[in-house]
Amino acid sequence: MRYPRIHKRLSREKIVRTAARAFNRRGFNGIGIADIMKEAGLTQGAFSGHFSSKDELIREAIDDAFSKNIFLEKQGENRSMDDLLGEYLSVSHRDDIEEGCPASSLTAEVSRLPRRTRESFLIHVHQVLSSIQSRLPENIPGSNRDATAMSIFALLLGSIQLARASRGTKLSEAVIEAATEGAKHLAGGRQAAVQSKAQRKPAKKRRV
Repeated sequence: MRYPRIHKRLSREKIVRTAARAFNRRGFNGIGIADIMKEAGLTQGAFSGHFSSKDELIREAIDDAFSKNIFLEKQGENRSMDDLLGEYLSVSHRDDIEEGCPASSLTAEVSRLPRRTRESFLIHVHQVLSSIQSRLPENIPGSNRDATAMSIFALLLGSIQLARASRGTKLSEAVIEAATEGAKHLAGGRQAAVQSKAQRKPAKKRRV
């Protein structure tokens, strides 16, 4: 009696993992249920035994894809910010869209999804932002930490998308290099330190 339950769970997990890779590669509207099931090695008819709709599958695929995000996976808890930024802004992440961060490949499409699915996506985005913020140095004041984390993540997303769009040209790797330097600059708190120093510097007295 236990085998069918285990088999069904494993089949569902296989569908979700296949869908996560397929959506990253082709977008939510670029591939249908029939092709996803075929890639998973299952019949299209088996889909209804696991999911009520494609939207339900999309939500679970989003969860699965974000679980592998380097800022969220447990293996990355003790990694330095520079190390994580270097991996995110790398040629390997640029080229491996299937296993890459879903935010870097699907953000533009999420705005067209149902509200419940968008909310599921945004939960993970907030988790990534929280992870980035927790790694920021202490010299970045509390009032600036949220903005700095958002700036870093926005820089990561935009630069990896541009690097993919220009793949095969000198621009692609130049974007990765420049973005890495910029992200590390933000994450290192240098900008915050300069601002803080400027704020502490007494204003010059005006001549009357």
